[in-house]
Amino acid sequence: MAIPLLINGLVLVLLSLSPWWVLKREFGGVGVLAGPWGGVDPQGLGLPESLSIGWIGPLVWVWIAWIGISTLLLFLPQPIRVKGLYGLGIGGIGLWILGLITFYQSIGAVNGAALAEGISGARVPLRRASPALGVVISGLYALWLLLLARLQQPGGKAFLVRRRAVVVPGVALALAVLVGTGVVWILRPGLGAEGADLSPYEAWVTKLDLVTYTFQLLFSPLTDLSGIAQSLLLATPLILTGLAVAFAFHGGLFNIGAPGQLTLGAIATMVVGVYLPGPRWLVLPLAVLAAAAGGALWGGLPGWLKARFGAHEVINTIMLNYIAQSLFLFL
Repeated sequence: MAIPLLINGLVLVLLSLSPWWVLKREFGGVGVLAGPWGGVDPQGLGLPESLSIGWIGPLVWVWIAWIGISTLLLFLPQPIRVKGLYGLGIGGIGLWILGLITFYQSIGAVNGAALAEGISGARVPLRRASPALGVVISGLYALWLLLLARLQQPGGKAFLVRRRAVVVPGVALALAVLVGTGVVWILRPGLGAEGADLSPYEAWVTKLDLVTYTFQLLFSPLTDLSGIAQSLLLATPLILTGLAVAFAFHGGLFNIGAPGQLTLGAIATMVVGVYLPGPRWLVLPLAVLAAAAGGALWGGLPGWLKARFGAHEVINTIMLNYIAQSLFLFL
């Protein structure tokens, strides 16, 4: 009971003090923000008078009521609690979708009128408008209510155990985002806050907008197919080297040589891909096999030394990392 109450309190504070919508975003990230206590415009960018955003305040108050009702449900009998949480979760998702539709309709009406007057798409009044932190938190809270309802039923903890293949990476990603948020918060001033005379609330909101904008840029490649392909291109070698470390760890050994094994795999791929004659349909799979063979060779050397002479694998793999780097630089 304590954890749901703590989460409800944290969500209530964040929804009450976070920016909900970025109505306009200029180059460099500075924008005009809308939240439960009005707009924040740190650089005086201004908004068109035709923009209607009076619905934002009531929407926030509905979400605050949602949190209050879900808190009361926690103290009711289990059958009522479960049904109520399921209802609030499904209704919250619908409310979240309705807010997005209303927002983009409001933005589209202003930009559409400007386009009809002959203004180019790059010069529309509301550029790069997007949901902000409050919208993200409200959507996640609706999903949390559905999960909480499931956990309140018999076998709730077993449900998490059965779904650990999803739960563990999800929790790891959430923790990484929290740590990254702390780093960004400490190192950078809020977007548009430099040189501006802001109230404490406005300074807080611009800081939260900085965090949101940072992760929007970080995850933006996942919004199109080319970005997804590029992300997979960069992530696949790291995934495979991580598996190499995990495999040895499960065998009771420490593989500290993943960087060197990755380097030798890359060298082998380069040699085959560049110098082996033949059609692409043949050279490509051979280059992939060469990468596996190069990494296996470099990982097999400390394995053989361990088995034959008892040499400690940590020392050997670390030393082979430097040899692989030197070989790469020499080539």
